[in-house]
Amino acid sequence: MKTVAASLIGIVILGGFAWAEGPVSRPASAPGQKRELLAEHETVARFTSIAFQRCRGRTAACPDNCGQSGNVASFTVVSYLAYRKTGQYGDPKTSTYAFQVDDNHKNLKIPKELAARVQELKPGDHVLLSWQHDYVTRFEAGGGSVSFPDRPITKLQKISQEEADRLTQKPADGPASGPASGPAASHPLAETVQVRVRISNQSIQVSPVDITVTIDGNPVVSKNFAVGNQHRFESFWVDLPEGRHRVIVKSAKGKARREETVTITRKMRWIDVMFWTDPAGKFTFELVGEDRPIM
Repeated sequence: MKTVAASLIGIVILGGFAWAEGPVSRPASAPGQKRELLAEHETVARFTSIAFQRCRGRTAACPDNCGQSGNVASFTVVSYLAYRKTGQYGDPKTSTYAFQVDDNHKNLKIPKELAARVQELKPGDHVLLSWQHDYVTRFEAGGGSVSFPDRPITKLQKISQEEADRLTQKPADGPASGPASGPAASHPLAETVQVRVRISNQSIQVSPVDITVTIDGNPVVSKNFAVGNQHRFESFWVDLPEGRHRVIVKSAKGKARREETVTITRKMRWIDVMFWTDPAGKFTFELVGEDRPIM
């Protein structure tokens, strides 16, 4: 693992799952909830592995009793069959997908049938894999509401190599998200990498907190983030050329600012920003480097 000062680079998939082996089924809003669809993904993917990942949240229960440490199933997207973005912050096409199967106490995080199907997969197996990116608002009985992203699986079906080849014969429309712009435009000869920026408010003292992120002077996001259960992350995407980039994160309400240089490569392409309160009571940000997705 490569660590870049006090910065965090990683990926996470949050939320519940809806199992479907047949046609895609979209989850309905539960009572007291509003579910807004931001993006839909339908892919041919290749199973990579199931591997243990340790939670890096900062609650008193982390990492052993928060439910976020555990086995994570990872997939490589071979080709997109369909993609639709319906919201401003909808996830773009991606080259990987992952979800937590169980926690470190062996409590399932997905339906039992889906867990059994995943356990049957072998590295290299091809699947039809579909999911959607939702923004869910839950209304509390006493008033008020909380909002969070959710990425439920809507289809996971094993297929043969022959079927995968047939489905991917059409022109590739994988994770590319168009011509380089912003930071990538200033490095025209460098290979562009799709980077996922994941943001979380880990401080119960300041919620919501305003967080602004820029990379090489170009805005990535500027909005308020609620603390929720301190395991709530929102993801944003940016195309960056391989090489060194200046990342600045700041908060006016939190009276915190951090500036770091991170090195992006084909492997080192996950960025996490976490706002929290340090032991001295000071609000601060963290940044960490990883060469693989993290919880």
